[in-house]
Amino acid sequence: MKINFRIIIVTLLSSLSFLTVHAQTDDMDADFIEAVKKYLKAAPNSLGNQKE
Repeated sequence: MKINFRIIIVTLLSSLSFLTVHAQTDDMDADFIEAVKKYLKAAPNSLGNQKE
């Protein structure tokens, strides 16, 4: 049975790429939520008459 190293390398690199993007997206989501919270604290009337 011949092992195809190209497929193994491509699979590993794709997995690493996916994990890196996923980790960065989680950080960006947390940063965005914090930015929205800070904005709402600074300008509570920005949403009009909504209480939540």
